[in-house]
Amino acid sequence: MDDAEKKAVLEKRTANRKLSEIIQQGTRYHEAMKMKLVDGQEHDVAIYPLSEEEFRVILEQHGFDVKDLGDREKMAQNMKFIEQIARVATGQENITELVLANGCAEIMLKCFEISGLRAEAKKAESFQPGDLQP
Repeated sequence: MDDAEKKAVLEKRTANRKLSEIIQQGTRYHEAMKMKLVDGQEHDVAIYPLSEEEFRVILEQHGFDVKDLGDREKMAQNMKFIEQIARVATGQENITELVLANGCAEIMLKCFEISGLRAEAKKAESFQPGDLQP
C-alpha cells in the first residue's frame, strides 16, 4: 500500500468516525459556530442537525419548495422558512432577535451541512461542439 492509498484510508476512517459519532448522538450532536450577535460581541452558537421529521414538518408548515429559496418574489416566505430552520437548529425561539441580518441564513447553511442536506455543487462540464448537422 503506497502513501496515497494510506492517506485515503485514513481520511475515510476519520470521516466514518465523525459520521458514527453523529449517528450515535442523533439530533443531540451539535457544532459550535462563532457569530457576531446584536450586542456586538462574538458568541458560540450551538447548531444541531435536523431530523427527517423536523425537516418535513417545517416544509409542510411553510408550504415550502426548496427550489423557491432563491426566488426574490418570495423573499418574505423564504425568510420565514429560514428563521424557522434557525429556531429548530439552535433550540432558541428568540434566535431571530439575537442574530444580525443574514445570521439565520448562516445558521441554516451550517444546519444543512451537518444534517447532510447540503448538496455538493456540481462541476460544470465544458461544452465542446462536435460535427454540427445542417
